[in-house]
Amino acid sequence: MESIENYYNQIIKDYQKWVYWKNESDIKDISQYFTDYSSIYADEIYDKLIMQLICAGEKYSSTLVGNIKALSTERKRHIISLFFIGHIIYDKIGVIRDSVNRQIFKLDFPEQDEQIEVKEKFSFLWIMLCLFHDLGYAYEEGKIDIITGVELEEIFSKLKEPFIPNIYIVENVKRYDVYRLCKWGCKDHGIWGGKVFFKDMNEIKNLLRSKSGDLYPIRIFYTGNIDHIYAFISWVIICHNIRYDNGKSCYTNCFKCQHLEDFIKPKSRCISLRSNPLLFLFCLADTLEPTKILKSSKGNVHSMNICKQLELDFSENVMSFNIDKLVDYKAGDEYKKTILLMNDWLIDVNENNLSVDYNL
Repeated sequence: MESIENYYNQIIKDYQKWVYWKNESDIKDISQYFTDYSSIYADEIYDKLIMQLICAGEKYSSTLVGNIKALSTERKRHIISLFFIGHIIYDKIGVIRDSVNRQIFKLDFPEQDEQIEVKEKFSFLWIMLCLFHDLGYAYEEGKIDIITGVELEEIFSKLKEPFIPNIYIVENVKRYDVYRLCKWGCKDHGIWGGKVFFKDMNEIKNLLRSKSGDLYPIRIFYTGNIDHIYAFISWVIICHNIRYDNGKSCYTNCFKCQHLEDFIKPKSRCISLRSNPLLFLFCLADTLEPTKILKSSKGNVHSMNICKQLELDFSENVMSFNIDKLVDYKAGDEYKKTILLMNDWLIDVNENNLSVDYNL
């Protein structure tokens, strides 16, 4: 077993070397924030770090920047930590990495981007998933007016491959959005975050295309036809927060009322590594990301110090958790419960040793 701190530090060192950051200034700016495990949990750098991720990929606009700044510190911390935990799982679990890579190859990137290594393409996709997946919270919590001008049909029509399980058709997503509004009185952050992502990325793409190509000779992933890639990322964001019902809960009648029978499934496995690797990895990483769970229940202990007590082991496509050092924190019980709940909707977890076997 190794502490999660060691894994994070390995990814940080690797990330600084990736050629995605083509400019020396990009590498310098990113490196001053990605120094070690402690640095990514420093409250004062979240905005700076997120903005560097946006600007290094030319993904800045007034709308995007303003929406991200509207997020709470906890959301921003989750974005950065999720960015790393996803890379750790991708790097350490071969069967997940291979499955995700096969899906990336099918995404049909523009010809000029074909020379880019698959790992950097994954990073490109992962950055945007992390940045936008919770951006919809600003809409869900009423902090930003909802103005997208994008319909789900437009996004869905851009998908080139059946990368998304059939259960997530437009009609079902719309019904779930109505369910969230009627039952919970809010817009679903995944659905609206996905729609905003598609809108913002197309606006940024059009802005960059209107500028001289000579000004951006080294940038990648914004020329050519990439609407289908944006649509795919958008649909992953849209799907990630749609919940299932086991048919025996207090919400079952609400699901039936909104004609969401497709989502009433005991121990559902609609999201699988085999059918949609990137959606599976995203749901897995978003569930296991520790900062949103491992919060202090003992005075003012920083969440970073608690997270450092979490230990992980990766061996032959098996991921194991050791939470013995968390026994003094209520967070340990909460984290164990979160891991075991994946049995109900994502993947089998061994209850005795908290291990997950990803061998297909």
